[in-house]
Amino acid sequence: MKINTTWANAQITQYQDEYALFNNYYKGEHQVYLNGIKTYKHLKDLLKGTKSNVCQSIVDIVANRIILSGIHTPENDEINEFLTNYFHTNRVGSFFSQIIRDCLIFGDAYVSLWFDKDNKLKLYSKNPFNTTVFYDENDEISMAVSVKFYKDLKNNPRSRMYVYTKDFIGFEDYEGHSIKGEVEISENNMFTNPLGCVPIFHLYNSNKPTDFAESELVNVIPLQRHLNSLHQLRAVASESSAFKQRYLLGYTPQYDSNGNMVNPFSENEVGHIFISTDENVTVGEWDATPLSNFTDVIDSIHREISIVTRIPQFLYNLGGNIPTSGLALKIAEQPLVNKIKSKQVILGDIIEDIFDIILKYNGYSNYGQLDAVWEDTSVVDEYAETQTVSNKIALGVKPEIALKELGYDVEQTTIEEDGFKSGF
Repeated sequence: MKINTTWANAQITQYQDEYALFNNYYKGEHQVYLNGIKTYKHLKDLLKGTKSNVCQSIVDIVANRIILSGIHTPENDEINEFLTNYFHTNRVGSFFSQIIRDCLIFGDAYVSLWFDKDNKLKLYSKNPFNTTVFYDENDEISMAVSVKFYKDLKNNPRSRMYVYTKDFIGFEDYEGHSIKGEVEISENNMFTNPLGCVPIFHLYNSNKPTDFAESELVNVIPLQRHLNSLHQLRAVASESSAFKQRYLLGYTPQYDSNGNMVNPFSENEVGHIFISTDENVTVGEWDATPLSNFTDVIDSIHREISIVTRIPQFLYNLGGNIPTSGLALKIAEQPLVNKIKSKQVILGDIIEDIFDIILKYNGYSNYGQLDAVWEDTSVVDEYAETQTVSNKIALGVKPEIALKELGYDVEQTTIEEDGFKSGF
């Protein structure tokens, strides 16, 4: 069977350079424009190990707050028990932590759902550099392509191109490392897909599934480049013009017996004074370059980065002002919290679709709605919450009910209720 995969070839090729750019900036492998090998290497190391590289911090701050803690369906203990066992047995939480981080870095991440050696459905990650999906007019995935590059026993480059549809899965092996515009799959390399859907799921960092490479760094990289240039210029200024420099006008050079000009400053170090008896010589000096000018501009760029990412500056830059109260902290982080909740909705829908297939394949049905459960990203103002509970109790709400709102279990609420009654 011949299958046209020109779209996959074009799409993967189109975004590979962007994925590489996002990945390099996340790791601190930034483009450096100063001449000189030593300067280039020095600045690359500087960007890796200091707050100059904000790209990694921007991604990690968001990723560390999008934590999947479980999958739940209301009022069905049997299915919830299965979901809990599957979640912990397959380490689904840590798996999706990395998938979501990749999604934020590249703008796209792919999850494959297929069978392990025990014929149980298992989650696998796919590399966005060589995987893509095709959406139909209803924004449903109708085909997916993934390419595996490897070398054979004789060290010759080989490729295996997989094609996934809701009806079958097939592959073709061929020489070289490339993405073909058409594959011809023999019957021996084609088998039925029992899941009834394309087993590749696209997690995307945007509002539309058909928008690819919408990395969290798209709007940060131009500012990071500006930030890099300022750090470079400040480094040069600190080396060459951060101290006063003096000059001579009207000085007549002196030459040695070999005709080489004698440097008048060769011995003018600490403990030496340069003296000229020539009346035509004028000594002057240039003022030192104030490095604070660079710092002011750098701080302004950090503010711009905070605006475009909706991340408070104090979270990724030690120079930011840290709010001194829980309420102030909650207000400062509210744009970030809203951003994360929006991503949880989009990513949660896809994760719920994955587990819907897992449940149906394992014989479960009529379970209603599935919900992805996320760890709370909001800043907790414990004083305000405790004060609210105290007010509710004063108005007549049972302490057991009020204290459960703070997360206490039944045993703890009994102890605390006794404490309230005794005035403790």
